[in-house]
Amino acid sequence: MKLGTYELMRKKYAWFFIFVLRKIILFIVISFGHFAIAKDLEITVIYDNNPYNKELETGWGFSCLVEG
Repeated sequence: MKLGTYELMRKKYAWFFIFVLRKIILFIVISFGHFAIAKDLEITVIYDNNPYNKELETGWGFSCLVEG
């Protein structure tokens, strides 16, 4: 199916709008992202299925406590 000039321009502007919108969102995240970062973040692993001790049995899943 051959697209007409109007459809091609519309598709081109849609991609341009998406490109600009992504850049604006990236700028906002970078500019204001430091407010959301906790300074005193503490992560405690409660359960992990990666084997590190042969005397322990592994299972399925991962669990941690995030404080900050």
